[in-house]
Amino acid sequence: MSAPRVRKGRGRFRSVLAPIALLSALGMVAGECVPRFYAPNDPMLNGDWKDWNGPAWLPAAPGVPVIHPGADGIAGTADDWTVAGLVGDMDIVLRAGTTELTSPIPPPSGSAAQPAAKGLGNEVDFSVVAVDGQRPNPLDQIVVSPSFGVNPVIVLGFADLDADGWIGPNQLDQNAFDDEVEQAELTPVALQLADLTGTSAHGKLRLLAGGPAGSPLKVVLTAVSLTGQPEPGLLGGVVPVGPAVSTALPYPVPTRARDFLDAGPGGPEAPTPGRPLGLKLDPEWPAYPRQVDWQAAHAIPVDGSELSVDVVDSASGPLARFGLARSALHPDYQYLPRRVVRPGLDERFATHPYEILDGLSLPDDGTGSVDVLRVVPLDALGNITWPGQNVVVSLKTTGGLRILSPDTDRDPSRESVVIGDAAGARIVVDDADAVSDDPLEASLILESQWGGDSMIPVWLPDADVDDSGRVDERDVAAVRAVFKSQRGDANFHPRFDVDGNGRVEKDDLELVRSRLGDSVAVP
Repeated sequence: MSAPRVRKGRGRFRSVLAPIALLSALGMVAGECVPRFYAPNDPMLNGDWKDWNGPAWLPAAPGVPVIHPGADGIAGTADDWTVAGLVGDMDIVLRAGTTELTSPIPPPSGSAAQPAAKGLGNEVDFSVVAVDGQRPNPLDQIVVSPSFGVNPVIVLGFADLDADGWIGPNQLDQNAFDDEVEQAELTPVALQLADLTGTSAHGKLRLLAGGPAGSPLKVVLTAVSLTGQPEPGLLGGVVPVGPAVSTALPYPVPTRARDFLDAGPGGPEAPTPGRPLGLKLDPEWPAYPRQVDWQAAHAIPVDGSELSVDVVDSASGPLARFGLARSALHPDYQYLPRRVVRPGLDERFATHPYEILDGLSLPDDGTGSVDVLRVVPLDALGNITWPGQNVVVSLKTTGGLRILSPDTDRDPSRESVVIGDAAGARIVVDDADAVSDDPLEASLILESQWGGDSMIPVWLPDADVDDSGRVDERDVAAVRAVFKSQRGDANFHPRFDVDGNGRVEKDDLELVRSRLGDSVAVP
């Protein structure tokens, strides 16, 4: 697999293999060659590629073009190159629903007429084994690999949140409005570290995301494993330093342990109870050679046609509470890593992705903008579900928030809706009265006789971010001081996010500057 963002040198690699014989140099660009290797003592690495100018392996996910780091030896920089026809082969395979795989390996669950159905929160069995990707059919035989048999395996689950049949950003569905949701698909909905026993790494993976009954969420299970021996000077000598091998993955990850394992800010010491070992898997794309659509190359189909991974159906659990959701297909929607996107149903009962709100930011701009939301039934893990009965949910607001629709009682601070299905109920909310006249904090309270009450915090930011009563250069400086922060960062606060999109950016600065000199009523 290839490396995102991280500058990578050609650090030494202690191989556990016997001497490796070079068979042929199959690719050449600008005078550089990429040789393919024959590894007699490690069939898993048969046919993998190596840097002609150094000891570094050039692993790639199955079917993804191999990238050479170029003359500087650093992956992810402008001099990287790839050769048409050189792609990663299959090194490891994952299957769900079993912890005891035998040869031949069965096809993925998703390729059958009925995919393996797993309930939300259930522990899904899995098994990961090594194969020889150079066989006509790698699934025919599980192989024993000294590079695989002594190292931990990371298992990750990725969800098809927009139900387009693919995991990850792509234009294969020819839908330009789901780009933000496809970014959300790169956040794992399940993760587990497994040790190898015998020829396989196996265990149980708990699914944290699901879809409502009748529209279960398809989750693709993937795996990454390091190779090689530990290096005494790296993380206390407990982490192997060879490159990573993987199943198909929806984005590139670093191939070296030092690039995605982190023991903390003090350097490469051994993990301790006070300095646990961290895992950094950032779904970002480096400056890859442009002749390849890399996002499409990494996109994983959920129909079972990708043989290295498996697919399970995940259904939501029973009703636990009611919450607020916002469509993630709105043209102005922007995904942030800390925003939770889950599938639900729209008013026509078609599958639709929603952000499950743990807070709401609505600019204090009078009639300048409104927010269209849905009150939805949620399970204990925050997934949209079916309530099982008609439930009356009472909505109450505090502060400067008002409910515009529905309005059955002419009281914008109160309303009731009936929820009897996973589609929930549509509501429209806005700030009260005029521009910049409301307190910063408000709330929307959801109550029902069934139980499961919720209180959603609401912020109503305006250009006077320091609440001095006047928009001045101090407000500009305050926004600039936290520029580029976003929800979840330590220096982020909703008062600086004047347009309420979750990021402090250029638009917020411009909004403050456009109001310079205005007096603002301080509630």
